[in-house]
Amino acid sequence: MKVFSIADIPEFSKRERIVVVGIIGKSPYRYPNKATPLIPSVQLNENGIECHWDERRSVLYLHTITYLDTKRLASLAMNLDESSKSTEKDADASHWLVASGELAVESCKAIALLFHLCHIVVLSSPTSVFDLGYLQLFKAIDAYRTELIGKTTIALASINASGAWETHGRSCCPRLLFHFRRAPASLRKAPAALKRLEHAVEDQLYFILRKARIITNVCAKTLFAIPKNEEFVYISADNTSGNARDVSFLVRGLVQLCTGAEPEPPAERPAFRQFLQGHIDLAFGEGFDDNVGKYAMSTSFFELPSAASWRTVAQALTPIYLEESLKGTDGNESTGGALYNALATDVRFSQARCAKVLPIAQASYAEGLPTHYSSQHHAHKVNVALGVLETMARGPLAGGARTRLRAACTATWRTRSLCEAPSLTSHVCIEPEHEKSKEHSSGVRYVSACNCGRTKCSREDPYTVRAANCTFFEQAAEECGVCPTLQAIEFPVFQPSTPTYRAASVKGVSSQETPETVVSRERDSGTSAPSDEDNWSAPDVLSPGSHHDDEEDEDSTENRYLVPLRGDTTNEKVMSRQPSTTEYLPGMLHLGSPGGLLPAFPSWSLLCLGASSLYSHNLGLPEHLQPGFLPHTNYLLPWDCAVRMEQVSVWRMAQASARGRGGKPPAPHHLTVKIFIGFEYECPRGHRFMMSSPESVVVGSGGGGGGGGGGGAGARLAAADMPVWAACACRAQPPHLAQLTRVHVVTPKAPVHVTLDPKVQPVAGGPIFVPQPAGSAPIKLSASAYWVLRLPFMYCDERGALPRPRHPAPPHSPGALIAPLFGLQD
Repeated sequence: MKVFSIADIPEFSKRERIVVVGIIGKSPYRYPNKATPLIPSVQLNENGIECHWDERRSVLYLHTITYLDTKRLASLAMNLDESSKSTEKDADASHWLVASGELAVESCKAIALLFHLCHIVVLSSPTSVFDLGYLQLFKAIDAYRTELIGKTTIALASINASGAWETHGRSCCPRLLFHFRRAPASLRKAPAALKRLEHAVEDQLYFILRKARIITNVCAKTLFAIPKNEEFVYISADNTSGNARDVSFLVRGLVQLCTGAEPEPPAERPAFRQFLQGHIDLAFGEGFDDNVGKYAMSTSFFELPSAASWRTVAQALTPIYLEESLKGTDGNESTGGALYNALATDVRFSQARCAKVLPIAQASYAEGLPTHYSSQHHAHKVNVALGVLETMARGPLAGGARTRLRAACTATWRTRSLCEAPSLTSHVCIEPEHEKSKEHSSGVRYVSACNCGRTKCSREDPYTVRAANCTFFEQAAEECGVCPTLQAIEFPVFQPSTPTYRAASVKGVSSQETPETVVSRERDSGTSAPSDEDNWSAPDVLSPGSHHDDEEDEDSTENRYLVPLRGDTTNEKVMSRQPSTTEYLPGMLHLGSPGGLLPAFPSWSLLCLGASSLYSHNLGLPEHLQPGFLPHTNYLLPWDCAVRMEQVSVWRMAQASARGRGGKPPAPHHLTVKIFIGFEYECPRGHRFMMSSPESVVVGSGGGGGGGGGGGAGARLAAADMPVWAACACRAQPPHLAQLTRVHVVTPKAPVHVTLDPKVQPVAGGPIFVPQPAGSAPIKLSASAYWVLRLPFMYCDERGALPRPRHPAPPHSPGALIAPLFGLQD
């Protein structure tokens, strides 16, 4: 036999009269060929129509391979996963019911083409039971054929078809034969009983098809016809026709031959090929006349085309029947819509159900919506709408309905969404979507004091580091009125020399020493012998002083560790790099910042509130000068420092010589000075308090937890790393997060200067921020004065602002103000 596909038909014969036989139905399990007696093998591995030309008999067999074939159905099912997670586009196609409906549509198009081109159609069934699902299939195919009548008429006219093709659109009304491949086991050896069963099945099929109005008296109007006087049902009694290539059948036959058993005599009844040949001979003879009634002869038509004319007609009709379904403007399929509606009943029910429920779910989302709302509120409303949809939506399209509902809700939210840009404190902007030129606002406000601490002001939640560390304090200074009048030590900032200045491109730490190396070296220098170049002494070697008079005998100081005080060495020449005037440092200064770059704005402040007499240790900080302190927490800690001063001894010897009491130069003079220090914390509500140690709050003039005298507590406080974050001392539950905001220093009335060298590491392992470039001399404070160092509100390096903790810090917070902070200088 010559084998070819219906999509590519060659000139297979020059016969003038041929009979076309189509084969449809279901193939047996593990055996793809449902036309074994007629076709030796099947070569097509996908859905379609395979043509087999028998030149000797002038018969063309059209074998359809569809999803009804067991092997093909199993291979398609392996590629489908009902519970698969698919994208929005494929949400509906991933469901088996939808996919099976599409497969049925594709297969029925091929079957409809078969009924249009064939004279005889054989419906093959692997068992002896007729599947009533074919009734729905036949109705769908008939509706599809009627839908394509206009297109097929135009196609046949374009090829100048003649005869029955021109008048009726097809060569004849095809005759449908039923082939049941497996007879009941009890009837396989009883030909007479099997024949009675065939007649009974014929009567039942005729009644069913007439009742369903699939066949009528006039076959010209129907999809197919059944013979009125000939047999049209054949039930195979032997296994050879159904299992010619079944290994088990071959093995049983081999066993019978080896054992010498007598083979069973064949049944005395014709084979299926003979049964079919009778109808083929009738087609070559007088043709088919299957009409019933008084008008039967007037409407009957039958024609055997030539091989060439049939090839021409098949080439014209195949693209029409097998074309892909096109989407119409209303979203429904414009071609093959009737076919899909008749087959995919589950999908149609699901579609109707989801179409009814979807507006209700959308209305539940829109109910009570504010003018503008956040993404969190949007997510809550979407969950409510999905709950409404889940209660009523059914079927395979429910997943697609959920996707469309989410898309509709998101589209509504986009027109009413908030900006939601996060602030530096992780609060989102509550303004509607706006342009970048408009300022953000989270609606959160804090209470903070000005640089000097005299005035408490309300501040907006900052969105930029400049607003957090500079702009607010400038506005607070104007509101205070006192800050601009106080003596201040300015920290170095960028001074542009051209209007086209820009931010420098900083890729990493330019210094060869890491911040941790610098800090560790500075800590080690405090425990080693100071060199001649040192002009300050580390506080961890400063011991608590004594309340005795400085004229005591040296014996009283033998057991004390005395700190030598060095002179000022600021006059020494130091090589330094001039800062850039065209590029500024993005962020704040830290120990790893590149040399020669300064920040664009100041983030630190150092003010002198006045004379040291402003603070009384008995009364603490007065409320009218420093408002907002919690009760009994407005006290500084005294720090008694015993120092050894060479220059003071020389000065006192000169005074004694002038009075006529010259003699042997005295020993180095031992001097005890008292310094008051305090680390102030401030919470977002404006509560202020002092800490007496990294874990305890100041309570009264005697200090706080940690025990020991006041001077000893002050020394331990000066030598400790103070946490940047601490729990507020107020009674709020949960407690608010307070930040180290200011450092208070009351310098002594003595010929010494207190120096400051602040270094803050807000995040463990992060950069260490400083107010001056690395390598600068410590800040020298004037004697007998009250100084306040205000620390930054936000810390930012070249990569952006560092995160702030949102909950109270643990007892050992990783962020800290690194000691040594204080030093002494002559």
